Amino acid sequence: MKKAKVSIFFSSFDRGGAEKIAVNLSKGLVINGVYVDILTANTLIPSFLSFLSSSIRLISLSCNSKVDLERKLIAYLEETKPWVLVFWKGFERLSADLIKRSKNYTKIIVRVGTTFTERDKNRNIIKRLFSKLVLKRNIKFIDKTIAVSKGVAEDIIKLTKVPKEKVYILPNPTIVPEIFDMAKEEIDHEWFRKKDFFKVLGVGGFRRSKDFPTLVKAFDIVRKKLSARLIILGDGRQRRKIESIIDKLNLKDYVWLPGFKENPYSFMEKSDVFVLSSKWEGCPNVLIESMALGTPVVSTDCPSGPREILCDGRYGILVPVGDKEKLADAIIKTLTNPLPEDVLKKAVKKYDYIESTKAYLKIFELY
Repeated sequence: MKKAKVSIFFSSFDRGGAEKIAVNLSKGLVINGVYVDILTANTLIPSFLSFLSSSIRLISLSCNSKVDLERKLIAYLEETKPWVLVFWKGFERLSADLIKRSKNYTKIIVRVGTTFTERDKNRNIIKRLFSKLVLKRNIKFIDKTIAVSKGVAEDIIKLTKVPKEKVYILPNPTIVPEIFDMAKEEIDHEWFRKKDFFKVLGVGGFRRSKDFPTLVKAFDIVRKKLSARLIILGDGRQRRKIESIIDKLNLKDYVWLPGFKENPYSFMEKSDVFVLSSKWEGCPNVLIESMALGTPVVSTDCPSGPREILCDGRYGILVPVGDKEKLADAIIKTLTNPLPEDVLKKAVKKYDYIESTKAYLKIFELY
């Protein structure tokens, strides 16, 4: 094992799934004797990073502009000369010149975590063409591309014409020991002190891609057939829209929106079903985490990730995107006939952070 430095770059660092996965990978790399720097162009670093090992450096470049970012990142690379630099988030917004100059100091890898084609569908034609142009321009300077699922790999190959042999599909390092400890935490809410109704859970940012309006409408069908409650963890721009649907359907007494939670795992472990209602994904970590905690799942068959995780529906019912009736039917079937916990846990074993880190080390040529 080579003792080398891996640098992971974010154009912006928030509290989302991509950031969480980078943290999990960093832990795995340190266990394997690899030093890690997490770089961010801004100063927004969420609290969960405080649990990281002291072997991992958190570096904010505090950039005011793209010119400032280029200057500071190149200065960092000149001084540090990491074994590999991974553009983890925001690769498509970087300049080709920055990526080209970075190659003078290190190997360059990009991790693609979403299906750009689906993301860009509702953008105007000019924005779609510009996004495709930038992706094609930037990716030609990359040594290797990591895709988080088969669907993401196929999408980036089709969009950019990058050679297939340069694209590697790796499982996200999603499952870490902490989630099992955090799952034991009690939830101070009356719904979780009662056993006389089912608890349906959704988790994610309140944005268009997660399609929580369809989940709320599907739940309205479910509650008319079963005694149930819906909890959706998260927040964002679509909160008012979701609240208006709840009001319109007279669901105030049946739906709880507690906001973003640092610990969603206690909710996952104590719910009867987790529902992913997304229009598109890359590799939905919340689906994997729920299964790792033994909670049955239902998901839309969105591009991409759920079909691969659920093995074509073997470990959870897949339904068409945006179909409230079929989503409701799948929720009812899962609540009344759930898969055993041990089956679900075994199904996501490859997403354990130790196993996933080994795959990353091979791509980094450090194993």
